[in-house]
Amino acid sequence: MSFFEKFKVTLRKDHQQHFLIGLAVGLIGLAIEGYYFFMLLYWPTLLAIQTIAYGIELIQNYIPYRHVDATDAFATVAGGVTGILLFELILDLFYRFSV
Repeated sequence: MSFFEKFKVTLRKDHQQHFLIGLAVGLIGLAIEGYYFFMLLYWPTLLAIQTIAYGIELIQNYIPYRHVDATDAFATVAGGVTGILLFELILDLFYRFSV
């Protein structure tokens, strides 16, 4: 068994969807904040991502035929943090090569 087979990470399709939603919320949230406030504010975006992620899981408690899973919320928050880091990397590269 190779190193990659031993530590292979498999994600369910549901977790992938939550990750991509978090990624989109992170990128769009920072883009909107940067446009309106002319600075990067990470806390409101992180708070929005966590509220959306855990709020959806709480709402699913009251909807029939839905499975509540805390790892879905974690995948959404992880995607949002990845989106914030990606946005910061894009801005860093843009300003580094534009000077």
